[in-house]
Amino acid sequence: MKYISYLLILFFLLTNIVLASQNIEVNNKVISFNNIENYNLQSFTIADDRIIIVLVNYDNNAGIIKEYSLKNYKEIRSINIDSVGHANGITYNKNNKRLYILHADGDDTIYIYDSNTLEYIDKVRVNLPIRSIAYVEEEDNYLVRTYIMGYKLDNNFKLVSKMPFISNLVSNYDVARQDWTYYKGKLYYANWSWKRLGGDGANIIYVYNIKGKLLDTLFTKDNLGELEDIDFYDNKMVLGFNGYDDKVNFYLEDLVEINDIVIEDKEEIKEEIKDENNKQFYIYLLVIPTILFIFILTLFMIRKRKKAK
Repeated sequence: MKYISYLLILFFLLTNIVLASQNIEVNNKVISFNNIENYNLQSFTIADDRIIIVLVNYDNNAGIIKEYSLKNYKEIRSINIDSVGHANGITYNKNNKRLYILHADGDDTIYIYDSNTLEYIDKVRVNLPIRSIAYVEEEDNYLVRTYIMGYKLDNNFKLVSKMPFISNLVSNYDVARQDWTYYKGKLYYANWSWKRLGGDGANIIYVYNIKGKLLDTLFTKDNLGELEDIDFYDNKMVLGFNGYDDKVNFYLEDLVEINDIVIEDKEEIKEEIKDENNKQFYIYLLVIPTILFIFILTLFMIRKRKKAK
């Protein structure tokens, strides 16, 4: 049986190699506003040349959506909305110009808003307790996260497969798991190390590829506040914090080079996804039959020994 254990360990290592970790210098603050009493930043997304920000009341009975220009960093408008729960995640669909806000907190509700008017449109239930959401333009689908699993939903929010594309999301007891965002073939998953649970206040971004392989781990300084979300604009990273200075702060920083090819063209991304599918298929084709062979051989040898006795 020990051979089976060795092969399982090898299979895990082949499909879950972490290549590096990097520190992000976060200095270029572009948007900052004072905390609104009883409200916290929970998530944001980039919609064309605007940043759409969701603030949630402590008791989740109400919310605020703020809209800022990313050309001059000025506030465009701020509107009060009904409760959208914890609003742990939001994503923007460029094809239909709609915003999708998660209720989160173990709920399965997604609230749909018009990105141009910020008016409520509808809500949809997905039969999964989702906590993060990202739209993938190249495939016209959504990547969502439950507690430690990642699933793909089609453009009607139906499961593409009952099997998760990520089944082993990094999970520590002392981190707050935030939203994630898809960008150029990669998935960026924000976390914050809870001080009150023994963490040091550092912010961590786990970077996965489209097949769920962990590529890199990014860190920020521990004095910036709670990282709530990450998105991308003009080939730069946008990082949003509930700052320790009693302000909500957004930073625009250079894109960190990940230990994988940064792809610019949408067709190249599609080919990269196809290549990754093929790589995973060949790994499974090699490893799974080997495991089954060793398992059957072990059973045969155990039975042979019993007969010999």
